[in-house]
Amino acid sequence: MRTRLGTLCLLTLVLGGGLRGQQPAASTGSDFITEDPPITTILIAMPFKVKAVRGTVVVQVVNEPLSDAIFQLRDRPGHVRFATTNDKGEFTLPDVPPGTYDFKVTKNGFHSVMGKVIVSRWYFRKGKTRISLPIGT
Repeated sequence: MRTRLGTLCLLTLVLGGGLRGQQPAASTGSDFITEDPPITTILIAMPFKVKAVRGTVVVQVVNEPLSDAIFQLRDRPGHVRFATTNDKGEFTLPDVPPGTYDFKVTKNGFHSVMGKVIVSRWYFRKGKTRISLPIGT
């Protein structure tokens, strides 16, 4: 399986199901939103290297923007920040300090995507990170 994120090694864990509520907690939590029952999660092996955490989420295959998807970012101590995509599928998490983070993107009816983001003021990436979510079953 390949996406437009470059050459990626993807691992699919088939767990089946959908999201429950899919609403992040109002305050910073200690873990990602959990699916009940669990759904298929796609793990991206290669980290994104970025200067700022911003990007676009699209529907895989048709490449259309995906609104109301939740992009979550977890730091090493386990604190989670989140952003919801707009009608153009765009998200931004301002003022993320340099470091390595885990991310997860979720949306009802779609498989989740997880991976790592390395934020550094020395990285320069033109455009936004693009994440494709496959339609769930």
